[in-house]
Amino acid sequence: MINTVIFDIGNVLIDVDFMRSIRSYTNTDEEAKRCFLAFVKNKTWDLLDKGTYSTEEVMKKFIENDPEMEMYMRAFFDGMKDLLLPFSFTNSWIESIKKDGKKVYILSNWPQFVHKKFAKEMDFLEKADGYLLSYIEKLTKPDPAYYQLLLDRYLLKAEECVFVDDRKENVEAAKAKGMVGILFENREQVEQDLKKLGVEIYGPIA
Repeated sequence: MINTVIFDIGNVLIDVDFMRSIRSYTNTDEEAKRCFLAFVKNKTWDLLDKGTYSTEEVMKKFIENDPEMEMYMRAFFDGMKDLLLPFSFTNSWIESIKKDGKKVYILSNWPQFVHKKFAKEMDFLEKADGYLLSYIEKLTKPDPAYYQLLLDRYLLKAEECVFVDDRKENVEAAKAKGMVGILFENREQVEQDLKKLGVEIYGPIA
């Protein structure tokens, strides 16, 4: 029986849109795309998620990926306007699951500076029964060790957990650990999938 729901953060509990934010600091869509590609090229952003490099160290790698975009990339990091926007249903989800007697945990790849900058928007973390953030643990999904750490730290049984994430590889890694996995597509779909598992959650329509 499922008694624990584990959520990812980005585009599951909060709306994250890099292009929406980057466009605020560039002159053209092409420049915005180049900045974004510089962030993800060679999985450079993953270094921030894992927390093993400082923001400035990673910034140097971003610049190496596309030196002409340095000004725009630094402007984005300084401002990050509209990078994270709350979903209307997040707190209701967590509160109703807990009210139903089930546990809620969060397992996310998340950089430290984003956590600090958007602490207010991420107040839902404190509503959960516990959470792991990659920059703190120095582990990232889909590394099996990261899922195991969550299970061990909170004394969870994998077969009693359902894991919700917007990335297929992360969901598959959770299933390999013995959890039930749900790939997030939209709020209504997740609520229906959870309902089939005996988990009732209610949130206002976004």
